[in-house]
Amino acid sequence: MRKFTYSYLLTAVVFSFVASGAYAAAAKSEPPTAADVEACWAKADADPSKENSCLKLDLAYAQSEYKTVTEQVASLAKAWDKPSGGRTRWNKFIVSGQSFDTFVKRECDFVSTVTKGSRLVEDNAELACQINWYRLRTSILTNRHLMKPDFSTESLTGVWRTTVEHFMASPEGQNLVDRISSCTSDVFPPHPFRALEETPFEQVRAVIFGQDPYHTPGKACGLAFSVPAGEKLPPSLKNIFKVMAASNEIRRTRGDLSDWAAAGVLLLNTILTVEAGKPLAHAGWGWETLTDRLVAQLSSGRNGLVFFLWGKPAQRLRPMIDERRHLVLASSHPSPLSATRGDDAFMKSDCFHKANAWLEARGEAPIDWMGAAQHPVLF
Repeated sequence: MRKFTYSYLLTAVVFSFVASGAYAAAAKSEPPTAADVEACWAKADADPSKENSCLKLDLAYAQSEYKTVTEQVASLAKAWDKPSGGRTRWNKFIVSGQSFDTFVKRECDFVSTVTKGSRLVEDNAELACQINWYRLRTSILTNRHLMKPDFSTESLTGVWRTTVEHFMASPEGQNLVDRISSCTSDVFPPHPFRALEETPFEQVRAVIFGQDPYHTPGKACGLAFSVPAGEKLPPSLKNIFKVMAASNEIRRTRGDLSDWAAAGVLLLNTILTVEAGKPLAHAGWGWETLTDRLVAQLSSGRNGLVFFLWGKPAQRLRPMIDERRHLVLASSHPSPLSATRGDDAFMKSDCFHKANAWLEARGEAPIDWMGAAQHPVLF
């Protein structure tokens, strides 16, 4: 039985669609560039007879880009499989590529047969169909697996924007961006500054610190402890909801905490990015410098905030907080590994009730922690 290597199978997938057509011809030399395609179409505007040649060139270019992207994603899938020693993700990606190539061939053959006109018109329709599908999957693969985080500060305002831009312009900030840009693994979340965007400096009423984003694809959303709507609740978030339910008859069931952010709860990870499958991958890269500055700004620039310090990494921030002006609620982390341990066990902290009692004593409205509560749920 023939032994198939990673490189052999990847080559088979990437080139399974080039048995005929423009790319097969172009493969003998360098693939066309975007400029080549643009120049061809400029000539075709004046001479429509060149349209077929331009479509073939355009297809060769689209397939060349697709080949590059599939190789990059295959490398990522291989890296994701490495910790387990298996090939599950890589094999599934290879199979999906083979299925896609088969689909494109059959779909575009169908488009050609239902197109009315000469053989040339049918051929042009088939080529255009192939171009569209390869570009579509290239875009999907790029956006889903190869896009790096967006470090734009355009959505930030006031103190947050000034502080973040000052840090990002510093040598430490530039080095951080360079290191993240060179990562070969997926980096989460797509918008590292989302917590600051959704809870402006002037609107902060409470701060909950996480350590770093979830490292499982689809979980990290830029808000500490939060997950996208519909995602299964992580263990720590389940424990958070259990503590909330201790003084309520119902438990919150939705893991999307964006309503907390809108209510003034800053959900801030002290490390703002992570790599797929690699918890704390970006610890010590520079994010801690930025988040320390953000905490210092809150401590000195605001009054009457509640700081939730869950676990030792969060409690490292305690000396930065002026407890004459703010309330600090410290406990163990809500993770099942520590939530019930010690005199400061998270599960016995009653922290949400204490926070609201303190705010009400100051004449302020309580935070609606149960805003997305639905029906009693047993975990």
